[in-house]
Amino acid sequence: MELFYSFISIKTKCIAFIAAILVPVILFSNPARKTFLIPSVKVVASTLDLCKGATISFTATTTNAGANPSYQWKKNGVIVPNETKDIYSTADLGTDDAIQCFLTADPTFIGLETYNAASNIVIVNVFTDAQPSVSIRATANNICPGTPVQFFSDVTNGGRSPVYVWKINDQPMGFQSDFTTSSLNNNDKVICYVTSDNPCNPFPVASNPIVINAKLLPTVLIRPKDTVVVAGTQLQINTIITADYLSFNWSPSGSLVNPQSLSPLTLPLLNATELHLLVVVNNSCTVNEDIKIKVFRRLYMPNTFSPNGDGLNDIFRIPPDVAIILQEFSVYDRSGAKLFSTNNPELGWDGSYKGAPKPSGTYVFVLRGIVENKPVELKETIYLVR
Repeated sequence: MELFYSFISIKTKCIAFIAAILVPVILFSNPARKTFLIPSVKVVASTLDLCKGATISFTATTTNAGANPSYQWKKNGVIVPNETKDIYSTADLGTDDAIQCFLTADPTFIGLETYNAASNIVIVNVFTDAQPSVSIRATANNICPGTPVQFFSDVTNGGRSPVYVWKINDQPMGFQSDFTTSSLNNNDKVICYVTSDNPCNPFPVASNPIVINAKLLPTVLIRPKDTVVVAGTQLQINTIITADYLSFNWSPSGSLVNPQSLSPLTLPLLNATELHLLVVVNNSCTVNEDIKIKVFRRLYMPNTFSPNGDGLNDIFRIPPDVAIILQEFSVYDRSGAKLFSTNNPELGWDGSYKGAPKPSGTYVFVLRGIVENKPVELKETIYLVR
């Protein structure tokens, strides 16, 4: 009997051992076990900008939904009755209405982890046919000519990104919501045109006009306006102001014998001079006029120069303010080798050749050009001092 029970115990242990080995193999190598799919749905609108009362369509596109899925549409979270197709059309949308589709996959489609899915939420821009309007205002009017003036626009029903066109006397001048200019004259008319981005009202509307009241200024005439004088001579200036004025000022006054006069005489002029006349009129506006005087020097070439870097006479050149049409200005050494050449009267020789300084000594220069409408040709020597 004990032998029989021992045999039974050994057999039970063997069966348990074999089961412990086979069960994991069966569990982890089951060829019928699969990865389940998840259905999805995406909604696209036929347009994103819609006039109120117009028809819009929403189309649902699915994946992993089988051959015969079913649809449920919601507007603002509320089920839309009788809309069970993949396309939902409506003409009853308002601002901020939200559309979403809920999918139930085909129940005969095997292998799904779930049979339900929710789409993205679509919100379109619903526009009314409200007419846009614009009014404008200016920082100043009754101005002096040349005064900067800034204009601002106030728009209603313009949409998110209205288009602006500012016009002065019907000429486009600016394209932002505000506009600044300093080129206004008396009776100029400023208008802003605004076009809304509302597709229901795509036509521009005009603002109120602002007619500029710019103060009238006198005309200031200076004679001669721009001129050329011989170096060392004086120039008589004559000025006419066509209307009343409060005061005037010449600058630089040190260039004039009598700067308190509207017809001053200059001091002897040695260099080019520019004079400015500022006239203050009775309404506090100002008028500015200039006169430019060039000084003509006769052609006298120096006979020596010292290129030692002290800033004095370092360059051998045609003196400034000599009125010349230069054809050639060249420098040669005594053997006839050309060391320098130019046709620019503002350039000169620095006493070197190919970057190396030339020694002290005598050199020859050639100058050809036109002075006072007459041809000039010089060939003379120059002495270089080190």
